[in-house]
Formats: sequence, structure tokens, C-alpha cells
Amino acid sequence: MVDQLEYIDDFFHGKLTEEDAKLFEEKIKSDPSFAADVAFYVSARQSAKKLVEDKKRKRYKELYHSNGLSHKAKKAPVRQLWYVAAAAMAAAIVTAIIIGVFYFDSPSTQEMAKNYVNQNYHELPVKMGVEDEMQKGLSLYNNGDYKGALAQFESVIAKDKSSSSAREYAGLAALKVAEYDKALGHFRELEMNAALFSNPAVFLQAVTLMERNQPGDKQAAKLLLQQVVAKNMEGKETAHQWLKKF
Repeated sequence: MVDQLEYIDDFFHGKLTEEDAKLFEEKIKSDPSFAADVAFYVSARQSAKKLVEDKKRKRYKELYHSNGLSHKAKKAPVRQLWYVAAAAMAAAIVTAIIIGVFYFDSPSTQEMAKNYVNQNYHELPVKMGVEDEMQKGLSLYNNGDYKGALAQFESVIAKDKSSSSAREYAGLAALKVAEYDKALGHFRELEMNAALFSNPAVFLQAVTLMERNQPGDKQAAKLLLQQVVAKNMEGKETAHQWLKKF
């Protein structure tokens, strides 16, 4: 049951992939019991909206368990009565999801950027064979040594300024250690490489600005995302979804 609570929580914090989010919405419509659990979650979060995030989650779990949802021994009439009330709320929730206004506690742009990096750049592809400087950097990155990886990728760049892979990976490693200015520098250099058929540089600049979240960053990121969509650049689909939440 706790796993289900975390699953519901992940949906409302934008941690699910687009495919998993669609499955979540379908489950609400097809599973009355799950819909009721989601309905209770919404009710609990709304009542705790003024609390800090960790207290909100703790309060929700307390409310959840105090209502007997984790105990099968509760009397059936009480549980049935609760589900009757929750069913009406669940119907409203499904409608809200369908029309796209379910944003009362959507993740911030900074959270969206961090979640995206964690989901899509947790690991980088390592090729089999003799380990060269690039492969060593990739291994360091995948083992969580982002500072070491950054130094390694920048060493590759110093010897070959045209290495687009080293530029991209250096930017990602810098982003992982919150060296945002350095990350932006690498992504801007990457953008200048006109030879690339598919270039994520503009989108990754937007991600960096969203995560840095300094004054003016959000608006600058929005302009970059609009550019990604307008010019059909890499990251277009995600950019399009994010722009709806700005």
C-alpha cells in the first residue's frame, strides 16, 4: 500500500514518464478503488496545502491510515460508505485530468528540470573496448563522480575542441554538480556546432536555466523552449509539455 502512495505522489510531482502518466490516468478511470485512493490523496493534500512539503506527505499518510485504508479489518459498511463519498470526488478528478486543469500542486519548473536530468541522464552510454580518456570520463560519470568526470571531459575538449560528445557530457557533468555557468558555457559551445544533425544544446540550456532558477532564468528558459518547439529541435516534445506549465 505504501508503494501505491508513492506511485500517486510521483504522478503529482511529475516524476512519472509520459507513458506511465497516461497509464496512471487510465487506471483512475478503470479502477474505482484506485480512483478513490487518488481522491483521498487530493483531499488530504488540499487540506495540508499550507504545510511544508515533508509535513504534507506525513500528514497525508497519517490521514490515509487513520481512515483504515491500510487495514482490511475495518468494518465493511464504514469502508463502503467512504467509497461512495470518494467515488463522486474521483469522478471530478478524472474530468479535471481530461481537460488538463489538474495543476493545483504541479511541480515547479526547477523540479521539472531536475527530474528530467535524473531520469534521462542518470547514466551515459559506455562503449566496449579499450578505455580511452572519453570512456574514463563516462565511467566516472556513471559511478557518480561527476567532478572527476567533468575534469576528464574538459581534458578531452582541451585536446579536441571539436568533440561534440565531450562538450555535451561536460555540460551534463557540470549540471550534476550545480556548476550552472560552466554547464551553460559548454552547451552554448555545443550549439555552435552546425555539423550536428541532432543537437540538444538549446534544450539543455533551457534545462540548466530552469534548474539554476535565478532571477530572469525562468523567462530566458521559456524563450529557449519556444525556440526548440518552433525550430523542431531535439527536446521538442518535452519543451512543448513544459511550456504549458510556465
